[in-house]
Amino acid sequence: MAEGMKSKASSPKPPHKPGHWISKKKLQRLQDSLHEAQETLEAIRSGEVDAVVVSGPKGNHIYSLTGADQPYRVYVERMQEGAATISAEGLILYANKRFAEMVNQPLENVISGQITNHLDQEAWKKIHAVFKNRHEFIKCETILRPADKPYMPVNLTASHLPSEGQNVLCLVVTDLSAQKQNEELRLAKELAEKASAAKDAFLAALSHELRTPLNPVLLLASDGAVDKELPPNARAMFASILNNVELEARLIDDLLDLNRIVHGKLILDLCIVDSHAVLRNAIAAVEPEFKKKKISLVVEFEQSPCKLKADSIRLQQVIWNVLKNAIKFTPEKGRIKITTRSRDEQLTITISDTGIGMTSEELQRIFDAFTQGDHAKNYGAHQFGGLGLGLSISKTLIKMHKGTINAHSEGPGKGATFIIQLPLASD
Repeated sequence: MAEGMKSKASSPKPPHKPGHWISKKKLQRLQDSLHEAQETLEAIRSGEVDAVVVSGPKGNHIYSLTGADQPYRVYVERMQEGAATISAEGLILYANKRFAEMVNQPLENVISGQITNHLDQEAWKKIHAVFKNRHEFIKCETILRPADKPYMPVNLTASHLPSEGQNVLCLVVTDLSAQKQNEELRLAKELAEKASAAKDAFLAALSHELRTPLNPVLLLASDGAVDKELPPNARAMFASILNNVELEARLIDDLLDLNRIVHGKLILDLCIVDSHAVLRNAIAAVEPEFKKKKISLVVEFEQSPCKLKADSIRLQQVIWNVLKNAIKFTPEKGRIKITTRSRDEQLTITISDTGIGMTSEELQRIFDAFTQGDHAKNYGAHQFGGLGLGLSISKTLIKMHKGTINAHSEGPGKGATFIIQLPLASD
């Protein structure tokens, strides 16, 4: 029985709890000493103290911590990489806080544990070679196994640690998660770019191969549709063939134009053109479709035509696309109106229809390639056809003319309005 305690006859010590009894006062002093020692160790780790006084049988001894190695100990504790000292048997003799965070375990559980709890045998075999050649640095990539977390890609750097009387290695663990993620993003980007380039090349080759055999068909159908020596029913069949082949050729031309735009190979042939002449040519190209659907066309041009510096063919293509779009989505006996107005050195062309209109969401993507209105599906799947390229190409062409094109609609069933603005040609 320890000094300072008196035995109590009425309360004998239970036989199943052997041990020593100490006073509460001594227990408190012991707890205070342990707490003080813990605080001292933490201060040493963080570099907050310069020296430690150790009491012994022969008196006190002062151990200085201000030597050349003290800043390195502080650095190891604060470094972003994990660091550990490991024996030849794989025992973790020391680890910094970062290493404990990487393996997702408390520091006290990591120290005195086995490194193979966190690394596979193959990685441990590689870094263990440091013990055979103490002047060699071993580096390797592997997987760290944190507790209750996904595996972490890491880089290991192992080197022999000079230590009197001990054969240990220093292991530095670098987290490669961010680097691997960036590498995956880079590879994904490269694959996407290669896929996009392959797609563009395929579209260009396909469009060219499809367009070439259509040319003689267009020529024969065009001649047959106007050949008065043929009976009327034959000319009508040639006209039907011509109409469908022209539509197919237009779709292929759109693909070719899109490919030229993507590769920056679309070039304008600019000259001074008559705005009214361009508009009339575009209207004439779609006049049969107006008649077929019995759509009334209202034209309100300014009295004097405006002069534009433009590629007449490409500008006519834009008007043709917008008119085709209006005819496509306007029901029979509907109305399409075209007006022009010049003001402030700018020509405004407005094309409005009484068609199915657009939602606000559709207006936001109306000029995107391969896009068609979602609510148009209510009128029948694929009823309106097309690839959804005409308006996208038109916007690019207008932009190349230093102009703008915008679409407006009050909503489904309320028609749509396209406004094209182009700079007038200077004197």
